[in-house]
Amino acid sequence: MTEESGARGGARKKWAGLVERKEVWTLSWRGRIAVFVLFFAAAYIWAVSVYPFLAITRRPKPDVLVIEGWIPDYALMEGWSEFQHNHYAALFTVGGPFRSGWNLDPDDDYADLAAYKIKKMAGKDVPVQAIPSPPESRDRTFTCAITLRNWLEKHGRTAASVTVVTLGPHARRSRLLYEKAFGPGMEVGVVALKDQDYDAKRWWKYSEGVKEIISEGASYLYVRLFFYP
Repeated sequence: MTEESGARGGARKKWAGLVERKEVWTLSWRGRIAVFVLFFAAAYIWAVSVYPFLAITRRPKPDVLVIEGWIPDYALMEGWSEFQHNHYAALFTVGGPFRSGWNLDPDDDYADLAAYKIKKMAGKDVPVQAIPSPPESRDRTFTCAITLRNWLEKHGRTAASVTVVTLGPHARRSRLLYEKAFGPGMEVGVVALKDQDYDAKRWWKYSEGVKEIISEGASYLYVRLFFYP
């Protein structure tokens, strides 16, 4: 067998067998274009579907409505509108202490501030109850859910369902954490309000949208795969 035929039929070794020559397949220019098109199509499908996946809205039969206190003022009023138009039995705001600045007053927390703002904007007679949660450096949404669950149990309030009002792509993670906090016996819903800082349909064109999607997507995967109460 000649050296040429040996190279065609198999590997040709050199340097005491440390290196060898083999025939390999590689992409042609048509193949490279096809891979690029498939990659671009997959990226586009992911980009247009990830926001609706994270910013989920699911309304069970209305009973208890919970507004996350950190959301902006326009979202607080949308939460109040949700309470009015869908005939919930009770309205709560949740949240822990402010994460910046000095807390000079016992009511310096997101739950009390949100309840105050809702009453200020909608009227003093708004039936909203603030449920402040203790300070936590992590798992703050879960802590709020546990605090609300304990308050309901302490006050003998039996809830058929809990619906969480939050902002944009935070919704799916909030719903999952409330499900973990309340357990399988509670039906948990969520309402995702539109974030006015960016266009949800083209979130990748806004720095705020990119940060939100990456942060909430990674956080949801963490809760889904690694978080255990």
